[in-house]
Amino acid sequence: MSTSLLSRLIKHPADYVGICKTTNISLKEHRTEDGGIHTFIFTPEKPLTWKAGQHSIFTIPDQAVTGKKWRAFSIASSPHEDVIQISTNISAEPSDFKQKMLNLSPGDKMHMRGPFGEFYIKPEMKHIVGIVGGIGITPLRSIISNADNLQDQTKITLIYSATEHYTYKAELEDWSNKNPNINVIYTHTPDEVLTELSSLIDTCKDTAHYFISGAPRMIESLQETCLGKKISKSHIISDPFKGY
Repeated sequence: MSTSLLSRLIKHPADYVGICKTTNISLKEHRTEDGGIHTFIFTPEKPLTWKAGQHSIFTIPDQAVTGKKWRAFSIASSPHEDVIQISTNISAEPSDFKQKMLNLSPGDKMHMRGPFGEFYIKPEMKHIVGIVGGIGITPLRSIISNADNLQDQTKITLIYSATEHYTYKAELEDWSNKNPNINVIYTHTPDEVLTELSSLIDTCKDTAHYFISGAPRMIESLQETCLGKKISKSHIISDPFKGY
């Protein structure tokens, strides 16, 4: 991996350790979600440990890929599930990389570096406000699944925005119905997101940490909103790799 690529990927010294972890993963299942989202579930060749919400760098070994030869995807599964799950939006005219992902058969391999990254709950965080757009739900799916499995007392309030289809909605509703610490708010428009976020900021202020995942422009806009309402920069966490 080139030095220039490393400089783009590593945001924190701990990431150097994570990016050095490499493993092969074998396709277990590929399914199509509503709205053109594809979910790939892989079995790792060796046990992996990671923090729910982190991401990895993926390549397809033994295949010549035209154009960009790697992709960063947030891990949508949580550690207790013992699989690597990624979901991504694949258009009608996909990149060569994603086309080769579509062509994978059960048992075919991909290669991953990581997981790593700072998009995870830390012990001092008692209330997480997640704000996600579209397929930006992937790291929050991991975080919420993990919190439910551990019966973590951290409160999680998720603002989930999508124009039509909400990936993982059935799972999210199941977790929120059985766990009083998990609440999901579904929105459709940027104005609805701002209304819900502003209300939560007015109530929670810096007692919460704000996890933002989605398109880069969305992340930038919501960061500015949080800062404009006097939320400390250290309480705003964004996911630089959205799973696209």
